[in-house]
Amino acid sequence: MDNLGKEKFLNWTDAEAARFGKTPQMNRHRIHELPWFSDEQLVQIIKNHPRIKLRVFTSGSDPTRRNEDCQPVDTEGVSAEEILAAVRVGRMWVNLQRIDAVDPRFGELGKRLYSEIEADCPHFKPLWTNRAFLFISSPNAMVYLHADYQPNMLWHIRGHKRIWIYPAYDERIVSLRRIEEICAAGGEDDIPFKAEFDQMGTFFDPGPGDTVSWPARAPHRVVNSPDLNVSLSTFHETVDDFRRVEEHCADYFFRRTLPIVPQIARGPFAPAKVLAFKLCRRAGLAQHRASVKEYYAKYRVDPSMPLGLRPIPNGPILTEHSRLVKAASAAA
Repeated sequence: MDNLGKEKFLNWTDAEAARFGKTPQMNRHRIHELPWFSDEQLVQIIKNHPRIKLRVFTSGSDPTRRNEDCQPVDTEGVSAEEILAAVRVGRMWVNLQRIDAVDPRFGELGKRLYSEIEADCPHFKPLWTNRAFLFISSPNAMVYLHADYQPNMLWHIRGHKRIWIYPAYDERIVSLRRIEEICAAGGEDDIPFKAEFDQMGTFFDPGPGDTVSWPARAPHRVVNSPDLNVSLSTFHETVDDFRRVEEHCADYFFRRTLPIVPQIARGPFAPAKVLAFKLCRRAGLAQHRASVKEYYAKYRVDPSMPLGLRPIPNGPILTEHSRLVKAASAAA
């Protein structure tokens, strides 16, 4: 395992540390200095990553066309070298899920990063930290507007991109009901984009060594520059985040099953409503978050083809990732 050294990874002022998680901001890190992210190392990372935790999606160039342009891609029989080559010539992104649990280096790195955050930010009270995802994405690819139900942050390593961040809980952008649905129902976390949203948001242009953080459930989207991008995304959950999500889950449940119960998240009766929801869930009346969505692909990775994609005869088919998840669930 690479020696992470004793030098701090995060570089921020006391004032910036005090704002962590409360407002969008960009700070400096030194993850990109680690010898892990050359093309050769990325190929090894992809090669060693279980395909059950590897997902590939296409991207378009119009942030309003997520449904049309963001499509799953199959990877069966495709080598790690071919995946990286296809990312270079196409417009797609590769998601290496839970890299912290697969590669011990990233597990140790995450512990270091969050120990620094906890030491610098007395207000940061995490229940858990460092569920990490490594993203390798094409020149000019984009991540469409969405709101993660748990807080996360972006540690940029290679390439350049622009990330737009919009105010959390601004109903001009996303309704509270949609936030409740994202928290409670699972599945997709997408939000329809309108060009006028950019007047309400802020943007950063991270390059290698920049980290961007923002308030929990703040909608955001990403657009790559014309170079290959590598980023690490780490998720965490604080005590307050956990309570807020439980309140959203309770409101979502009672709104659907007993509409006469008022929406009282954050109000004085919220604890009682959350307790009632938990009792209903324990009794089997309320479901936990939805199971993982199954993805069907019309294309398979192929760097020799235009945009790095080859049509699948008689497609669409269940992606390699979804087939493995389905098989694992059936065997459990």
